[in-house]
Amino acid sequence: MKKVILLAVGLVAAVLVLVFFMSARLLDLGSNQALRYMVKAAPRYGVQLQSPRFQSIAFAGRRGLTWKNCSVGVKAKKGGLFSEERAFLLSADEWTVRLVSFFDRTLSLEAKGLSILPDPASGLSSEPSDQFLIQDFKVQFRIDFLNRRSLISESRHIFRDLCLLFTEGSIGNTRLQFLGKSTFSIRQKTAKTKILAKIMSEESRLYVDKADLKIISRSLGEALTDQEMTYLSENPIKMPKLLRIRDYARSAAKQAHEKEDAVPEDVYRRMLWSYLLTKAYGTTFAEQVTTAHVAGAVGLSPQDKQMILDTYAAGRHYASEGVPESGILDRALRDSARAV
Repeated sequence: MKKVILLAVGLVAAVLVLVFFMSARLLDLGSNQALRYMVKAAPRYGVQLQSPRFQSIAFAGRRGLTWKNCSVGVKAKKGGLFSEERAFLLSADEWTVRLVSFFDRTLSLEAKGLSILPDPASGLSSEPSDQFLIQDFKVQFRIDFLNRRSLISESRHIFRDLCLLFTEGSIGNTRLQFLGKSTFSIRQKTAKTKILAKIMSEESRLYVDKADLKIISRSLGEALTDQEMTYLSENPIKMPKLLRIRDYARSAAKQAHEKEDAVPEDVYRRMLWSYLLTKAYGTTFAEQVTTAHVAGAVGLSPQDKQMILDTYAAGRHYASEGVPESGILDRALRDSARAV
């Protein structure tokens, strides 16, 4: 009898081990199949996924799955969903999907050790010092996983929303839990900002702590206005590049004026700034940024503000007309002469 019991226990153990390895194998095969599907479907949203991979997959309790040591190269094309062309490496120590509610068809996606770094192999100009390190990431969404057609369609929408979150800083009508840190360089100095999430009526958006922006503002030659800090805080993904464009225009105008007194430094700086913003993000975004700058300026008459707005409009116009950056100084000199 004892031998029979031992044999039965051994058989049960063998079956459990076999089931475990078979389930692990099936999970691995299913995950790789899903990755291939994502790579194939991504271009419809203007995204290319390169070399997606994970090291292992395992059950996370009774209601979840965890993928460990995950990474993927992401390249978003300008136009459509995205305001600029971006390429970055997205990696995480762990991605976990959990079932929150079976009856509501609610799942959560969580990440540990999540980082977003510039992709040096992309060929796009980017600062290697730019980093987004995310300590806390969790998002909930509803998906009818019992309906195959709905599962495919809603999975695409979730993928699109995640791409928008990591490129534009916003995600659709879903609950987002987010705490991260942005590290970037400006004037050969390292700046750090805390990134949080706020849940709004129709979307969740990332934002930067204004206290961090005030510290950065003090390191710049021209202080940021309250309106500018509000705008920058609402665009944390674009913020490092926005600040560098602003600083580049200021430095270029100063050097041009020092080289030749006839150069109207303020006009050239404003025109070049607006021009570069338009080239990077389009006319609408550039106008919003420069308008915020003028709205927050103090000590200017309505006539002065209108002249500044006209200069910004000229910069946008020259960018839209395809004028090269090297031609903006001549335009600034010509426009200033006409205004006299």
